[in-house]
Amino acid sequence: MMKKVNSITIVGGGTSGFITALILKQKFQENIDITVVKSDKIGTIGVGEGTTEHWGMFSDYIGLDRKQIIRECDATLKCGLLFTDWGGKDYMHGAYDFSNCDRHMYLKLIAENKPLIAEDYFFKGLCSENMFSDYILNQYHFNAISLNKFMIKISKQRGIKVIDDIITDIKLNENGEIENIHSDKCGYKSDFYIDCTGFRKLLIGKMNAEWISHKKYLTLNSAVVFPTGDTENYNLFTLSQAMKYGYRFRIPTWGRHGNGYIYNNNYTNVDDVKKELEDIFKQDLDIKREINYDPGYLKNVWIKNCLSIGLSANFIEPLEASSIGMSIQQSFMLANRIHHYNQANINEYNREVENMMINVRDFVFLHYMCKRNDTDFWKDLKNIEAPDTLKEKLEIWKTRLPLDEDFNNSWGLFSSINWINVLDGLDLLDKDSIKRQYNMLSKKYKEKLNLLERDILYKVNSPRLITHKQLIAKIRKDK
Repeated sequence: MMKKVNSITIVGGGTSGFITALILKQKFQENIDITVVKSDKIGTIGVGEGTTEHWGMFSDYIGLDRKQIIRECDATLKCGLLFTDWGGKDYMHGAYDFSNCDRHMYLKLIAENKPLIAEDYFFKGLCSENMFSDYILNQYHFNAISLNKFMIKISKQRGIKVIDDIITDIKLNENGEIENIHSDKCGYKSDFYIDCTGFRKLLIGKMNAEWISHKKYLTLNSAVVFPTGDTENYNLFTLSQAMKYGYRFRIPTWGRHGNGYIYNNNYTNVDDVKKELEDIFKQDLDIKREINYDPGYLKNVWIKNCLSIGLSANFIEPLEASSIGMSIQQSFMLANRIHHYNQANINEYNREVENMMINVRDFVFLHYMCKRNDTDFWKDLKNIEAPDTLKEKLEIWKTRLPLDEDFNNSWGLFSSINWINVLDGLDLLDKDSIKRQYNMLSKKYKEKLNLLERDILYKVNSPRLITHKQLIAKIRKDK
């Protein structure tokens, strides 16, 4: 039976809740009434958040002003991730996509043993007063609290009802659908409900949703997060530094840095984690509590008239900033299906989302196929077999570079370009095979690639006119 949706209640006022509300509002405007029920008593987990390139799709779609994002979210620009101390060379997973010019540039750089993205690649020449308008860069580091305030403001401006309330009960009808939800203040009745309540899974938990754990492959299960102070300049990347029992991240935002240590609590504890971190920072750190989690995803994120997005649908770990990207992808997928839907639409949606989550799981697992082995934690990782979905691809990639069609999922978060960056960074590519592929190219084609590389190097070596922090300060001042 076909279901028509005229009203939606979204429970949860974090990033995923407002991303969903804004995408749906942009598409349907007055044709669907959208309410977000949030609570000021429930805080945010993050101290800083990073985006993938999918944020650009979201902000362009709903028409956000890029400079307003910088000003109101205490944001800085992001060009990629720097991986250090993972047991081999330090490497960048960068936002630059050579496929916009010529995909074979990756082949050339790998064959000639050159870094795909050197640490200084984006940090020379591109930091100028014209960088923001002349260079296509639409990834950010956010202050999580400032981002939430901004999303609330924009949502209200666009006609989305935002109510501060706490849900106390969920009532199902005889068909197992959500009939209505009750709260401290009143009740809410809609045609459709979206669960963005994070780890609590307040709505979808009532629908007998099955959690599929990734702990067989991804063993990290705990985290601490904490802020640190301002610095003279800001990196254009998220730092991901391997530690004794996991890794730490560092995200620059205006006025402070957001930090976290993601680890396996079977090998360490909060006190030892705190000491390990304070040995690096040379100061006392404000670490209040440990966050525990089971990495995985819901087998079916859409059940009857309830759908789960964000941390209530899946949680891997923040290694590749996948959380916001998956919320964006899920929301766009929903916008294409929700106005009139039936069980076939639900089944298709669930299949697509599961494929997307497997894509993220396999990509994150790839990072742990590194050479570090100085503690029991890192040694034990070497005994974990890769998922079958990844093992098959690794065999294929022994003969060639990854292609987008290898992933068979138009909504997958990480495409061939992302995989090439990390595979090369971890020295998991067969260099002899890459060289043979490159040598098969014609002389004329190689000359074209040489010219392209020369153009890239010219930009890299151009003089820096302004620092990243100076650029952000200028944007914040010029209203």
